[in-house]
Amino acid sequence: MHTIVVITDIHGNYPALEAVLREIDDKHPHIDHIYCLGDMIAIGPNTNEVLETLFSRENVSMILGNHEEAVMALIKKEQYPYIQEKSHHQWIADQLRPEFIPKLLQLPRTIMCEFENQNLLFTHFHIKPEKLNVPISENPYTSTSNQYPVPMNEVKKIFQDTTYVDAVLFGHLHESYHFQFNQTVFVSPEALGCNHQSFARYVLLEIEGESIRVSLKPISYDKEAFIRSFKQTNVPDQENILRIFYGEK
Repeated sequence: MHTIVVITDIHGNYPALEAVLREIDDKHPHIDHIYCLGDMIAIGPNTNEVLETLFSRENVSMILGNHEEAVMALIKKEQYPYIQEKSHHQWIADQLRPEFIPKLLQLPRTIMCEFENQNLLFTHFHIKPEKLNVPISENPYTSTSNQYPVPMNEVKKIFQDTTYVDAVLFGHLHESYHFQFNQTVFVSPEALGCNHQSFARYVLLEIEGESIRVSLKPISYDKEAFIRSFKQTNVPDQENILRIFYGEK
């Protein structure tokens, strides 16, 4: 049997990430690997702490999310896709320690792995094959409706062309999903570091033969301390960010 952990959408929340990694190290010391599905940075203020922690661990593989790609576009002075978020992403880019830039630029958009003859695809979100290599300015990630949370039927429709693997692990939507389409299992953890609760969540996958067991694990963390530290920074538009993403009035 192989056991892997999937995390996603940390969004600059170091206390939440620290709580999850402590839980994994204490309760699941023999896991095969941890996969992080992008959006490690932005929204929250702990960019460097999150990246330092993830890049320092040998058992973690990361892929790019749209926030990393948008920040990198600003740093490389390329066309930038999200006008409303530009001041926030520029602030993140200005805080980013230079040694992380080449490391982020080397990260892929997707990872394919095989465990127990099960083929797994790790991706931040759905990308049509013809858009897999286009820049972030061309919006490679498939758009969703304005409904939140995104309905399960819509997510299924978006991923209907991705049944060539046994399992697809994705993030981006900040909600948890677990469904089967044809013979493919689709799993998304809730955003680890960007939600209204005082919980950080990860997914534990136990793969044995043709069986994939999925467990969503909520871990409590000191959200109030995180919010206090957030308010001590100069993150642009932080009042709206705290209200929308963390439920602060």
